[in-house]
Amino acid sequence: MDYFYNDSNKKMIEIAYTDTVVSCLEHLFHKDSNLTVNLRKENISSIVNNNCTRENIGYFKEGNIQKRFIGQLISLKSVSGIYVFFKAKSLLKQRGRTIFRLLKGLNK
Repeated sequence: MDYFYNDSNKKMIEIAYTDTVVSCLEHLFHKDSNLTVNLRKENISSIVNNNCTRENIGYFKEGNIQKRFIGQLISLKSVSGIYVFFKAKSLLKQRGRTIFRLLKGLNK
């Protein structure tokens, strides 16, 4: 069974893990979400302080700009920084579609 856990598969697992963490954070700011600021920050804090997240923080050192930036904020345990980042991203997505598309293209 160990032959399935090669470098290529390990890399795919790391990418899937970091994508999942970023998606979880992003979903807290969905336009139809009725979460309060405090509930969002509590959820962010639980993700940031989760043992699994802390143990795998190195996975965030690779990938796109957003993933590396979120990794830095997680390593600093910056709940407010993550909140501001995703709140600003959400506002740009809703009100500044042209700017959002441009920034999304730069994130590759």
